[in-house]
Amino acid sequence: MLREAAATAEHGRLIAIRGHAGVGKSTLLEAIAQDLPSADMVIRVPLGGAADDRFGVTTVLDAIRDRFEQVGDPHLVRSIGAVTRLMSVRDHTSEWWTARMVVELAALFGGIAQHRRVVLLVDDAHAVREPALVLGAARRPGCLVVAAFRDTGDLAPGVAELVTLADDTVELGPLPDSCVESLVSRIAAAPPDESLLVALHDALGPLFGNPGTTLATVEDLQERGLLTVLHDRLCLRNPGEPIVLPSTHWLPRRVRRLAGEERELVTAVAVLGELTVDDLPLLARVLDAELPDLGRALDRLILEGVLSAGPDGDVRCRCAALAGAIVADSGPEAPDRLHAAIAADLLDRARRGEPIEATVMADHVSGAGSALDADDEVGAWLVTRAEEAERDQPERAVRWYAAALRRLGPGHPEHARVLPVLLRLVVRTGLYDVVYGLFAEPEMLGSPSPTARADLRSVAVMAMLHVGTPLPGRAVRRILGEPLPDMIDGYGALRRLADSRSVGMVLSAADLAAVSGAIAGDRRTCGPALGESRCTDDPAALLDDLIEAISVGDLATVFEVVLGERYRAPTTGVLSAYQRVVRGYARGDWSAALSAARELRLTGSADTLVHGAGRLFAAEICSARGDVRGADEWLTGVTVDDRLAPLRGWVETGLTHQVDGPAEATRRAVFAMRRNRRIDGRIGLERFLLRALEIAACSGERAAAVQLLGEIEELHRRDASHKTMELVFLARGAANHDALYTRVGADLARRRKDQPDLLRACLTVAKFAGEPRSWLYEAYELAKLCDSPLLLDCVRSASRERGVGAPRAHRSRDSLSPHELRMIELIRAGYTNRQIAADIRVREKTVENSLTRLFAKTGCRSRVELAAASLDGRILDAAVPSAGA
Repeated sequence: MLREAAATAEHGRLIAIRGHAGVGKSTLLEAIAQDLPSADMVIRVPLGGAADDRFGVTTVLDAIRDRFEQVGDPHLVRSIGAVTRLMSVRDHTSEWWTARMVVELAALFGGIAQHRRVVLLVDDAHAVREPALVLGAARRPGCLVVAAFRDTGDLAPGVAELVTLADDTVELGPLPDSCVESLVSRIAAAPPDESLLVALHDALGPLFGNPGTTLATVEDLQERGLLTVLHDRLCLRNPGEPIVLPSTHWLPRRVRRLAGEERELVTAVAVLGELTVDDLPLLARVLDAELPDLGRALDRLILEGVLSAGPDGDVRCRCAALAGAIVADSGPEAPDRLHAAIAADLLDRARRGEPIEATVMADHVSGAGSALDADDEVGAWLVTRAEEAERDQPERAVRWYAAALRRLGPGHPEHARVLPVLLRLVVRTGLYDVVYGLFAEPEMLGSPSPTARADLRSVAVMAMLHVGTPLPGRAVRRILGEPLPDMIDGYGALRRLADSRSVGMVLSAADLAAVSGAIAGDRRTCGPALGESRCTDDPAALLDDLIEAISVGDLATVFEVVLGERYRAPTTGVLSAYQRVVRGYARGDWSAALSAARELRLTGSADTLVHGAGRLFAAEICSARGDVRGADEWLTGVTVDDRLAPLRGWVETGLTHQVDGPAEATRRAVFAMRRNRRIDGRIGLERFLLRALEIAACSGERAAAVQLLGEIEELHRRDASHKTMELVFLARGAANHDALYTRVGADLARRRKDQPDLLRACLTVAKFAGEPRSWLYEAYELAKLCDSPLLLDCVRSASRERGVGAPRAHRSRDSLSPHELRMIELIRAGYTNRQIAADIRVREKTVENSLTRLFAKTGCRSRVELAAASLDGRILDAAVPSAGA
C-alpha cells in the first residue's frame, strides 16, 4: 500500500502508521524516503520535540524553511509570513482562526506542490495535541502525507481525529521470530544462537519482536562486550547474566524522569517482581506515601506503558529487561533496603499482634540480608516457616533456612541441626548459589563438627562441578581445614570424596559408592550400593541407566539415577549444559545440542573433562552433517585426556572415513583401540568400537572387524548392560552380514530412543534384510530429523544399492517427531505451555505453534483430547514407522 501511495501523484493522500514505541515506525519512514523518486520533494517533520506546539505548525514551518532553496519560489515567503502571523495570535481556539490557518497552510503546500510532488513524512505525531489540522491541510493540495504515531491503546482525541481523517492506516505489530532472527543477523554480522533468541525473548517479553527495542538491546550488548561469535553463531558471553534494556531506550529514560512516589513505586515493583492492589497499603507505609497518591501513580505508570497489569490484578514492569535496568540504576543496595523496610514493618505489626501473612514476611526477611537488624528469635521463626515449606516449596525453604543461619549464628543450638537440612535441600533444588553464599561469609559457619564438615565438603564439590566456578580457597581452608579437589577433574574429585570415608548426612556412603563404582566401571560394587541408595532390591534397570550415563560422561544424569528425588540438576551451569548436549544429540535435536555446546564453552572458569566431552559431541554433529571445517574447529583445543580417548576416537574415525576413506579410518581405529587397552578409557567406548567395526566390515577389512568384534564382546562380558547387549547384536550383524542380529540391535536402539544410533542401525539392517524398504524409510525420516544432508545422501545411496525408490520428501501426517512426543508426554502430565517451554528450552510462542501443528496432525481439537488419544495408543502407535522385516 505504501509503495502504491508513493507512486501516486495525482491526488493527495494521508496515511497513518500506528504502533508501539520501538516497533519500527521511524525506520519505516526512512525506508519510504529512500524508496521515493528523486524528483519528489521530501519534507521530514519530527514532532517529538513539539509538545508545546498544539498543532505542530512551528515545526512544520521550520522543516519547510530548511527546504526553501530546493523549492526556489520567492512567492512562498508571503505564505510562510501569513502562517507565522496567524501563529502570533494569542487565541488559537476560535473557529475563525482555525479556518484561516487551514486556508493559509493549504496555500503554502499548494505553492510548493506546483513545482513537484511533495511528500510529508511526519514522525511522533502523537507528541502534539491536534496534528490533524496541519496534516489535513497538507493533503488538500495533493501532497502525500505519511504520519507515524505511538499506539498506547487509548488514543488521545487529537490522534483519534487523525486516524479518522486518514485515507489508510497501517498497523505495525511485532515481527515474527524468523524476522527477528534475520534482523539480529544483519546487525551483528552473524546468525544468533538459539539460546540468545530465547534469552532475548524472556528478557523483552511483549517487546520481543519490536524491531527498535530488539535492535537497541542487541547493539547495547555488543557495545558492552556481552556478545561473542562462537563457531559461527552469536552468543551471550556470560549465558547466566540477565539482559537489561539499554539506558537510551525510551522506557528507562521515562523512568529516570520520574520523581516522588512514582519513582519509588516503579523501583519497588522492579525489586519485588510483582505486586497487587492489596500490597499498596503496606507499600504506602514503607515509602511514607499517601495511599491515594500511590494508587494514582500506579494508574499513570500503567497507562504510560511502564508497568503492566495482568488479568489477575498483578502488576509487573513492562518486561524483565526493564526491571533489571531499574534495579541496576537504583544501586546494588536498593533491593536489600526495600526488603528490610518491608520486613521491619511486618515484624513490628506481628509483635503488636496484628495478622500478617507468614510467607510474605519470611520472603522479605530472607531477602533483606544484612540490611535487616534482627535477632535470633527471628531466625528461629524462619526455621519454623522453612520446615513447613520443605515439602511443597523447597526453593523457598532453601532461602529461608540460609537466612535463618545468618540470624542464628554458629553458637545457637539450632544452627547444627539446620545446616545439614539446608545442604540436603540445596542438592534437591539445584540452588548452588547458596553454597557460594555460605563460603563467602565463613563466620556464619563458625567451626563445624566433623559430620558438618563432611556435608559441606560433599556439597561444595557438587556446587563446583555444577556451576563450574571454584569456591574461595581461603574460606574453604578456614571452614574445612583442607583444600577441595581440583574441579577440572570431576571424576577424580568424586572418587576422592568417596575414598575419604568422611561421610555426612547429605550424601550417604552408599550414594558415594554408587557414583564412584560407576566411574570406575565396577558393576559389582555399583549395583548393591545403588540398590541401597535408592532403597530397592532390584536396581537392574537403574544400573543400566547409570552405566549408559557414565559411558558418555553425563554426571548430571548419574546424580539423577543415584539420588532420585533427592537431586535436581540446575537449569544453568556446566553439568546442565552438557546434559542438554547429550540429550539433544540422542533425540536428534542437533541444533539444540550445538547451542548447548556453545553455552557449555562459555560457562565455568576452567576447561574441565565435561567441556572436552561437549566439544567432541559438537564435532561429531558437524562431521555427521558433512561440515568438516566445523568439526575441526570444535576438535581444536580439546584437552588431551586419556578418559576421553574413546570419545575422541569415535569422532576422528568418522572424520577420517569422510576425508581419507575407510581403509585409513580402519587403520587408525585399530591403533586407537590398542592404545585404549592400555589407558582403559571408557567415555564413548561403545560408540567408538561399533563405528570402527562398521567401517571395517563395509570396507572388507575382515581381520580388523573380527578383532573389534572381540573387543565388543569382552566389553559386554565385563559390563553386561542393555546398551552393551545392543552393541553386541549390531556388531555381530555388521561383521557377519546377518540381518537377524542387526534387527534385534535396532529394536534395542529404538527402545532407548537414541535417534542417531537407531538411524545407523536401520542402515545396517537395510543392507542385509530381504525387505529393506521400511528400514530405509525410517532411516530417511531420522536423517531429516537430525537435519543432516550427509546422512540423507547415505540413505539415498543405500536405497539405490538395494533398488528401493527414494522416500517421499515430506513427513507423513501421522509421524511425530521426538520433540512432539515429548510435548505430548508433558501435556499428559498436566504441564502448562510455559512449563513445557521451560522443560524443552524453547519460547512459549514456539510451544503454541507446535501445539497447533500437533492438533492438525492428530485430528485432536484440545489438549485433553490429545492426552486421551496418547493414553489409549491412537497417537503413539502411529508415531514411529514400522520397522518390518
